[in-house]
This record gives sequence, C-alpha cells and structure tokens, in this order.
Amino acid sequence: MIFGAMRAARIAAGLSMQQLASRASVSASTVSRVETGNIIPTPATLARLLKALQVDWTTAKRITRKAKTLRTARRIFRLGR
Repeated sequence: MIFGAMRAARIAAGLSMQQLASRASVSASTVSRVETGNIIPTPATLARLLKALQVDWTTAKRITRKAKTLRTARRIFRLGR
C-alpha cells in the first residue's frame, strides 16, 4: 500500500510513531492505522502527517493523489452496497 511510503519516510527521518504523532497533532494509533492501510486519513490529517515528515513535493503529491483515489473508491463501494 502507498502508505508504506509514509512509514519509510518516518523511519528515514528517524522518528518513532509517537514522535510523528506528536509533530502532526494526531494519535500514535492514527499513525499506525494509516501506515498499515487500516484507515484512509482525511485530507487534513494527511496534510499534517506529510508536513511533519517533511517529505518532498513529489512524494507528497503521489501519496495525496493515491489517498484521494482510495477515498473515492471507498465511497463508490459504499454506495453500491
């Protein structure tokens, strides 16, 4: 999952989940659930995480685009039920 890229960025930055959570003003549980793909973060949460990770623009755009696609697919799936 593309959110594995967020985990890789966190590890490359030398941050623990708790440290990233603190910098992004989210819970460590949220960081874990995003990294494992258990949740698709809201645009606001995703922006805070990416800013806290200080990822490059290209990576941030790729992750944001994929998250938007996943949120749209989730909505369509729910409507089709």
